[in-house]
Amino acid sequence: AAAAAAAAGGLLAGYQACLEAAPLATKAATSGVIFGASDALAQRQGGKGGGLDLARSARFAAFGAAVQAPLFSFYFSSQDSMVDGALGLSPVAAVLVKLAFDQLVWTPFFWLPVFFGGMALLEGRGARAALEAARDRGWGYTAVCRANWAVWVPVNLLTYSVVPLELRILWINSVSLLWTAYLSRVQQEPPPPPTPPPPPPRRGPRAR
Repeated sequence: AAAAAAAAGGLLAGYQACLEAAPLATKAATSGVIFGASDALAQRQGGKGGGLDLARSARFAAFGAAVQAPLFSFYFSSQDSMVDGALGLSPVAAVLVKLAFDQLVWTPFFWLPVFFGGMALLEGRGARAALEAARDRGWGYTAVCRANWAVWVPVNLLTYSVVPLELRILWINSVSLLWTAYLSRVQQEPPPPPTPPPPPPRRGPRAR
């Protein structure tokens, strides 16, 4: 146990040193590795046999490095500046405001649509298909959003209350290993069938 704790401490110290030297590149690298690993895990859990789809995992890694890391780095720093600095709330109130915004606005109306739409674009499915994926799977209080609440409400209580700003990307990436595997499975499901048009109104009997 002592050896494991020392190894973990050494890894954390190395990560912090990389953050000081190249903060965004370090966050992008860890996000890319974890997103790619999450998709590989989702493929293994799918149990369909065959080899690993490396191109699919590479798309997830690219999204994690190029989109998730810089986006959340800006998001967390902006939240702290606005809520802690501009609003001047108490620590408890600040945590609750950040959590409420994150789970009721940011996630259902920005992050999940960006994820599903962005992955559709990386698959080469075109802008129209990306907009449909963002709308049908990401926008609003969907089943994915409700599953997100079960995971990320308790996680982000810790994120906003005890995790230092510079370590938040690493923290959420660590939790995201399993969560992104779930998103990968959802993203690979066939799109829902289109809603059939309503039947034409029935005409009453013609007057004579």
